Amino acid sequence: MSIITIILFLLYGWGLGFTITNFIKNSDDFWERNIMRLGIGIGVIPLLGVLLNLLRIPLDWRIFLILSIAFPLYWLFKNIKKLKLPSFKFKLTKSGIYLLVVLFLFMFTFYMYHKGAFVYPWLEDGDSYDVAVMAKYIATYKTFTRPAGTEDLRISHYAEPYTLTYNILMGILHQTSPSIRWTLKFFNALLVSLSIPFFYFFVKKFTNNKKIALFSSFVLFAIPSFESHFIFAQQLAALLFFPAFYALESIKDDKKWAFVAAVIIASILITQFSSAATFVLLFLPSYFVVKCITEKNFQKYIILAAVLGLLLSFVYWAPMIAKYGVDRVNPISESEKKFYKTGTSYISTIGDFIWAKDFWPNAGSGNKIDQPIGIGIIISLLVVVSLVLIFKDFKSLFKKENAYISITVLWVFFNFFSTYGNPFLTVNPHRGWSFLAIAIAILVGKGLCDIADSGRKKGIPSILIITPIIILILLTSFYSKYAVNTAIWPQHYANPVTEISAYVWLTSLPVNTRVTSLCKSDSGVIAFDKFSASDWDREILDFKSNFINMPAPDIHSFLKNKDYEYVISDYSCVENFGINETISKLNEMVSSGLFQPVYQAEYQGQKLLTIVFKV
Repeated sequence: MSIITIILFLLYGWGLGFTITNFIKNSDDFWERNIMRLGIGIGVIPLLGVLLNLLRIPLDWRIFLILSIAFPLYWLFKNIKKLKLPSFKFKLTKSGIYLLVVLFLFMFTFYMYHKGAFVYPWLEDGDSYDVAVMAKYIATYKTFTRPAGTEDLRISHYAEPYTLTYNILMGILHQTSPSIRWTLKFFNALLVSLSIPFFYFFVKKFTNNKKIALFSSFVLFAIPSFESHFIFAQQLAALLFFPAFYALESIKDDKKWAFVAAVIIASILITQFSSAATFVLLFLPSYFVVKCITEKNFQKYIILAAVLGLLLSFVYWAPMIAKYGVDRVNPISESEKKFYKTGTSYISTIGDFIWAKDFWPNAGSGNKIDQPIGIGIIISLLVVVSLVLIFKDFKSLFKKENAYISITVLWVFFNFFSTYGNPFLTVNPHRGWSFLAIAIAILVGKGLCDIADSGRKKGIPSILIITPIIILILLTSFYSKYAVNTAIWPQHYANPVTEISAYVWLTSLPVNTRVTSLCKSDSGVIAFDKFSASDWDREILDFKSNFINMPAPDIHSFLKNKDYEYVISDYSCVENFGINETISKLNEMVSSGLFQPVYQAEYQGQKLLTIVFKV
C-alpha cells in the first residue's frame, strides 16, 4: 500500500475542486462543501490531463500536485489572518446522523470492493490488462501520445484514439505507487465507493430532502447492478454524473456553477463512450426539458453548461479526428457493435431485472463481474409501489418543487428501455445497468420516504416500517452484490491451467523487473508489476514473430540489448509456431547455457512448456 499516493489522490481532487469552486457560492455545510470539492476536483482531472498533453506539458504527478495546491495555498496565505477554524462541538443532529450512515455505507462498500479486488493476484477479465498497459505507458513516458511511427500498432485497446482519461488518472497515481497492480485495484475500488457520498449530496440538492437522499444512497449501496470492482473507465465516468448534476442543480444558487458543470460534462464526454452517450441522450435531455416546463422558462444556463462542455471535449476529440480520421475515432468497433444493437447478442429478460443473480436458485445463469445485472425482488416491488404512489397525484408532477420526481421517472423509463434492449432503441444495453440503478435508487428512495410518511400519519413509527424493508433489501439484493464482488473471477490473458502460474510467479521478482513474453502481448507482464516496452516497440514485436528462426545466441544478444532480464515461453508459442518447433527452440535455448530456467509450470505432476528463463 502506498499511503503517500492515497494522500496525493485526495490532494489532487480536493485542491482542484477548491480552485474551481472558490469563486462561486458553495454550500454552507462544511462536510458537503468539502466532500463535493473532492468529487468536483476528480471531475477536473480528465480535462486537465488532456489539456496538458495537448500543450506537450508532461503528465507528471508533481505538475498535478502544483496545480492542485497552488491556489489553495495562495488563498490560505491571503486569508490566514481572518481565517476562523470551523467549530467542531459535538452535537448529534439529524443531518449528522444521516452523514454518518452515508459514510458507513461508503466504508463498507470500499471494504467489499477492496476485498474482492485483492482476493486473487491477477486482474479480472481481459480489459483490465489493456488498462494496465496504458497506465504504465503514461506513468513511464508522461504522455498518452503514441510514439512516432506506431499509429498502426495496437499497443492497447485503450490507446489513442480511444478515450484515455481513466488511464491518465491511474498513470499519474502509478508514478508515486510502485505497483501498477495495487494502483489499479485500490483506486478503482475507491472511485466506485466514493460514488456513495457524492450521490448522497447530489440527491439531497436535487430533491431538497435529505431523507430521500439517505434512502436513495442505501438503495444504490445495495442494488447489485450498480458497478463492480471491474477495472474499467466507466467507474470514473459514472461517478462524474453526480458532481455534474450537483453543479447543474447549484446553478439556482449561483449562475457561475454552469462553468463548473461544463468542465465535468466535458470530462464525462472524454472518459468513456457509452457513459457519455447515456449522459447526453438519456439523462441530460430529460433534466433540461422538465426543468424548462416546471420553471416555466428556458433554462439557458443548463444549455450553456452542455454546449460549453461539448466544446471543451473537443480539446481531445479534435486532435484525435485530425490525426486518425473520423472512421478510426469511431468508438464502436466491429467487435463491439453487438453490444450496441438491439435484438442481437444481448437481450435482457424481465427475470434479469427482478432477480438478483446468484442468490435465488431459480434465477438462471449467474452474474458477471464486468457489468453486474439484476435489481432484486424487493427493490423491484418498491419500483412499482413508488410509481403507483407518484401517479396517484399526477398533477403534482408539474409543480416546480416536484421537478425531480418527473425527471427521475423519465430517467427510469428511458434507462429501462435502453437496458432491456430488444425491441427498443438503446444506447448500450450491456453497460446500461449501472445507470438504470442510479435512476431506480432515486425513485425507490422517494418511494420509501412516502411509505414512511404514510405510516407515520397512521400512527405507525417509521422505524417499524423501514427496518423490515431494509432487511429484505439486504437479503434479496445486497447479498448477491456482495457475493458477486467478493467471488474469485477469472482472467482472460493466460490459460488458467497451463500458463497463469508462471505470470503469478513473476510477483516474486522486484517490481519493474524487465520481462517479456516470447510469443504474446506483454500486457500480462505489466499487470503483474513487471516492465516491458514490447507493445509499442516495433523491433521487439518483429522479434516475437521471427525468434523461432534465430539461433539462441542471437536471441540472447537481442534481449540483452533491450535490457530484458527474464523471458517467458508459454502455449502462445505452440499456437504461433507449432509444438515441435517450440520444443526444439526451447531445448536449444537451454542447451546454449545463455538461458537459465527459473520456473516451469506443472499440471498434475507433468512439466509444461510454460517456462520463465533468466537471460
